[in-house]
Amino acid sequence: MSTGGPLNVLNGKHGISSRLRTVPVMNLIRKHKPQGRGELVDLIASHSKPENPCECGIKSTGTIEDFGKSLYNAQKNEWGQYIHTLEECITWEYNLFIINSLKGNVIEEKAIQEFRKHFKGWNISESSEKIDNDYRVDLVISDNHNHNKSGIQVKPETYKRMRGSVKLSNEMRNKQWGNPVFYLYYNKESNFINLEDVILSVNKAIRFSTLAISVSLLHTSGFVFFTFFFAIFNSLFVNIQFLY
Repeated sequence: MSTGGPLNVLNGKHGISSRLRTVPVMNLIRKHKPQGRGELVDLIASHSKPENPCECGIKSTGTIEDFGKSLYNAQKNEWGQYIHTLEECITWEYNLFIINSLKGNVIEEKAIQEFRKHFKGWNISESSEKIDNDYRVDLVISDNHNHNKSGIQVKPETYKRMRGSVKLSNEMRNKQWGNPVFYLYYNKESNFINLEDVILSVNKAIRFSTLAISVSLLHTSGFVFFTFFFAIFNSLFVNIQFLY
């Protein structure tokens, strides 16, 4: 069972799998590095227990079964009937949170390696938890002084078909970061479909940033020179007046 179809529309429309209503699963994977599907299922469940919080600080609102129940119950409000069984809804959420997330983590690492081939001398890394949560950025490209230059969001091709409000929300978060963010898409075979375009865009962003810094330095240097020259001229003028 895939994560497309009517349940995908239902899930997106009602925000059932949003981070606030479920769990920031990619952060969970990065922190705990689960070795398999079962381990990730257990991690999501264990982080939903308020009486025993994990020191990593990540919290889940429930288990995969809970998320599936939320999807199942949403059918009645949306369609007036239960078209899919509870088991189908739980399986759908399992595929989304477990199979797709583990696959996404592998693909993010693959993207890092691809960008490192093309941007030697630059730092390509996973974003911090804050940047990921606040600005929806998966990968960060920075210089050797750790100045962020660009960000990458790694998404499945199906993301293009998500409801506009979700995409708009992410784009607004991207803009708040203050650096350009580009979307890298992959298909169901895990192959990137717009890698070359993103590489070109990142190159342009880096060149523009470098040019902007150079212009800023030139402007600053010119201002300093003018100030220095004016100070010398003023001093000479005062001395000439004193002589006369």
